[in-house]
Amino acid sequence: MSVLEAVPPSKLRAALALLVGGESPTASRKVDQFEKLLIGPEAAKSTFWWARTPDGPQVAVLIVHTPGRVGMVFQGPPYSRQQELLASLIDRTSREALAQPLSLVQALLEESAVLARQAYLQAGFVDLARLAYLQRRLEDAADLPASLITYRTPPKFSLDELAALLEQTYEDSLDCPGLQGLRRSSDIIVSHQNTGVYDPALWRIAFEGSEPIGCVLMNVVSPANRSVEVVYIGLRKAWRGRGLGRQMLQDAMALAHAKGQRSMYLAADASNVPAMGLYRSLGFVPLQHRLVLIRANREISEK
Repeated sequence: MSVLEAVPPSKLRAALALLVGGESPTASRKVDQFEKLLIGPEAAKSTFWWARTPDGPQVAVLIVHTPGRVGMVFQGPPYSRQQELLASLIDRTSREALAQPLSLVQALLEESAVLARQAYLQAGFVDLARLAYLQRRLEDAADLPASLITYRTPPKFSLDELAALLEQTYEDSLDCPGLQGLRRSSDIIVSHQNTGVYDPALWRIAFEGSEPIGCVLMNVVSPANRSVEVVYIGLRKAWRGRGLGRQMLQDAMALAHAKGQRSMYLAADASNVPAMGLYRSLGFVPLQHRLVLIRANREISEK
């Protein structure tokens, strides 16, 4: 018989070793990284459970609560004989985390993680997207065509104005449409601000005349390597199909280069054919793919 329970503080390292799957030097470094995240005065809030049988702990699931009320789920390497137990533990730990409350919990999996994906589906998660992670060097960004688009940066627009614009850019979006209505715009903005290092000068609302038409939000993700990430780019529906998204991204590349950044990253729903075509045409190169699965807190999304 298995027992599902919160990991006792005295067993933190043992549970983390179970989570990362072994005692190798690489696994030990991962344990150290997780331990640093979970303890101390600035520790991230988390939900950490494991499943015990008479033979001892078998599997562990950690959910790290991130700003914007999203939980990132990590699970130990599943084996076929543990899949049912892992699914039960993912379900139990997710219910605990969503009661905190979080808007949703999500897992990012390698495409080869077939057993783990099945466990998440059994635990009530749904497939959201196959995310493509892309990169582009910025050495030539200063030579990109000049833009006629005008922009404003904070504090020349308020976060409430940005939230209203974000809602408009989500209309009929092809990028992770399954997220529609699951989170409050204010929480989404907080999540964007906490991806890397927030710099208001890299957050811009685009205007055509006096009309806000879209936005490009960038954060520095590696100060040492001078890299930025486009955490969000979107256009209102009426302004799509006119090349404005291309121009906004080119302008963002030029801005990042002017601020000394060497490379740009972004992630996109791989099934979003127009967006993927745009990124490739501008020189972005795919680095890897991840499967995204989510489980939402409907009580929050419906308020």
